[in-house]
Amino acid sequence: MEGKITTIVDKALDKIPVDKVYEDLAQAGLQKAGRALADIIEVVTLPLLPLLHAKKRVVVYLDSNLRQYEEKLNEKRKEPSKVPAFLGVPILQKLTFLSQGELAEAFINLLTNASFDDSIHKVHPAFISTLSDLSRDEAVILQSLKTKKSIPCIDMEVHFMEQHDAGRYAFTRTPLSRLTGFEKTLALHFPNNIELYLRNLERLGIFAFRNDALANRDDDYRQLEDYYSEDIGTMKDIAAQQSEKEGRQFEAKIVRLIFEITPFGRDFIQACLSD
Repeated sequence: MEGKITTIVDKALDKIPVDKVYEDLAQAGLQKAGRALADIIEVVTLPLLPLLHAKKRVVVYLDSNLRQYEEKLNEKRKEPSKVPAFLGVPILQKLTFLSQGELAEAFINLLTNASFDDSIHKVHPAFISTLSDLSRDEAVILQSLKTKKSIPCIDMEVHFMEQHDAGRYAFTRTPLSRLTGFEKTLALHFPNNIELYLRNLERLGIFAFRNDALANRDDDYRQLEDYYSEDIGTMKDIAAQQSEKEGRQFEAKIVRLIFEITPFGRDFIQACLSD
């Protein structure tokens, strides 16, 4: 497998015409991929030939990703169209360096949708840059939400009163916020980064949090409370200790919220993460 791609690279380095390189690509078991990418494969690979020649791992990544792309094209059981350069070039550039995994598959899904007349409308150019701003763990989170519109989440708030010259004022702090359970239930490489992941997904316009509770989802909210029971118990103990120490009331309270996938996020997930 690697040898075939390396042969292609070697021929190009020896200034064999580009159409011959494309022909070899097609003969390597990538017939549909070759036809769909006919107008852009040279644009992507030729500037990278020295790197492809020197770095065997990059060749393996590209070969593996193209073969997965070919499999997805074959699953459609119809002839693909040529991928427009403004979509295909940046996606192929990413697939040159991505190893197999959730992010690579998302780019391959996007490329597959761009390869057919009846699905190219799903592929917005903004989805390419959005995917480029995702980590592998964030792709795993989105993969888990393919069939969902909203997710329950909870905050842990601490309410207390403070006396000032002008009177008494109520204050609220949120020591535990936006608890979704993702880091408890999904195979994330870096579960401690969950707050960063959620902020990034919100920044990208994929997620939005709403100060409301989902109806008829009591069991789901109770499940979240079970996931974080130790942290919630610690916060309640601290609130009780502060009340006793300072002689004023500290109340720890669980607040139910909604974690929604935005319309942009839904279109993004359908284009990149749904087969």
